[in-house]
Amino acid sequence: MRTRLFGRLALLAIAVPAGIAWTADRAGLSLQPDSKLWVQGTSSVRSYTCRAARVDGSVASQPGSTSLAIGDLENTVKGAEISVSVAGMECGNATMNAHMRKALKGDTSPRITYRITSYDVTPAGEAEGTVKLNGVLSIAGTEKPVSIDATATTELGRLRVRGSKQIRMTEFGVQPPTLMMGTMKVHDPVTVRFDVLLKP
Repeated sequence: MRTRLFGRLALLAIAVPAGIAWTADRAGLSLQPDSKLWVQGTSSVRSYTCRAARVDGSVASQPGSTSLAIGDLENTVKGAEISVSVAGMECGNATMNAHMRKALKGDTSPRITYRITSYDVTPAGEAEGTVKLNGVLSIAGTEKPVSIDATATTELGRLRVRGSKQIRMTEFGVQPPTLMMGTMKVHDPVTVRFDVLLKP
């Protein structure tokens, strides 16, 4: 059975467990400290991973509903909003951090957001299924429609959503950084990966 769900959500970008800030309405879901979200890419010299020190967001839930069964998600989750600060990007190298934040136009577009207009859930039983997110990703002041495939599972009383999406920085007006006087060139494609856990 395929269920069509609609909601207003915002984000996907770059998160790590430390410093996550998440608010939820009454009887809602809260983001757990071991949730993760990161970006991976390559360059002419080496691969890299960039993370954010903090993710902000909220989850709106149906009043009185706390079911985490995959087939009941439309009765539990109405929507959510997430955003990440470009200034919080951490690539493990101070020079890389500065170049990446500049490329992402952090001064004029300080946050990355993902606003979901709809999502589809296909249950594969009560405790697992697949999710297709449809929404608008905003990076460096440019908005593009983006769909993301993910898996959803219920485990240990928590809802776990995992997935990834490859995007090209140039599609958002971002020029991949060049370092070390041009000897290191960051490649255009990057992959956003996330492993998010929610709990009533």
